[in-house]
Amino acid sequence: MRCILLENDAEKYATNLRIDERTKNLIWDSAPGQDVVIVQTPYGDSVNSILEDLSSAVENMDSLPGRYSEVINGVWICFVSAKDKVHDNGCKINGEGSTYTVLSCSKRGDELSLYKPSTKGMISPSVDIPRKIHIQVNKESTQKPSGIFGRIFKGKENSQSCFYSICFPEKMDEGYKEGEMSYTIGNTEIPITKAMVMQRVVYVRSEELPKIKTANKGIRLI
Repeated sequence: MRCILLENDAEKYATNLRIDERTKNLIWDSAPGQDVVIVQTPYGDSVNSILEDLSSAVENMDSLPGRYSEVINGVWICFVSAKDKVHDNGCKINGEGSTYTVLSCSKRGDELSLYKPSTKGMISPSVDIPRKIHIQVNKESTQKPSGIFGRIFKGKENSQSCFYSICFPEKMDEGYKEGEMSYTIGNTEIPITKAMVMQRVVYVRSEELPKIKTANKGIRLI
């Protein structure tokens, strides 16, 4: 497939990419009958810096994918026709913690014209979609009998152990990358592995509350 990269064309516009809060699909404004390519990049990365590489990657394809396909490491694209936009109420996302950009395009035979996004005005062709994650950290307690001779007394009291549980939400392992999160105890930082996340609950021996942190700017800890 031949791919021609062209400057932005006001008559073939596609912009104002956003999330539909009802369907959670990507929606956008475009010229009547306008086909588009949705580009997914790592969170905060602009598509403008990879347009030439993107064009070259498309040229190595036999056809444009109607579902998300990785064309460059960490970069995915999905072709959406004007008809599919109406039928599907936009386009589904391919995961959170990413930046999405809509590019207008025109297909003619095995030739694709790809238009650069507009960088003017207040309306943006891109949208950042963070991944919101809630990780619960609890101090664990044990029950032990009270009094010197515990077996004599039936009363019990709470005794706080020096263990904390770290509880990961369901499906957090999907798309999780090794080392993108960690927890700290004092000045010590321990990576959170995918195996730990898949386990759902891990126990940490500590006298102080472990603090969760992330190096991924696309993750929002809530």
